[in-house]
Amino acid sequence: MQDTLGEYRFNRVIIKAAGDVYVYEFVKGDDAKDVVWSRLSAYRPHQRDR
Repeated sequence: MQDTLGEYRFNRVIIKAAGDVYVYEFVKGDDAKDVVWSRLSAYRPHQRDR
């Protein structure tokens, strides 16, 4: 993820929803207008996958 975001740094959580879906906001340096959002989903294997 660091390779993708480069100079962008974590700013805040946008969404933390049931089902383990997260959206985070990252900003580039001190420029609050230069923003990217990253969506992450947690993987939970089913019982049969273990």
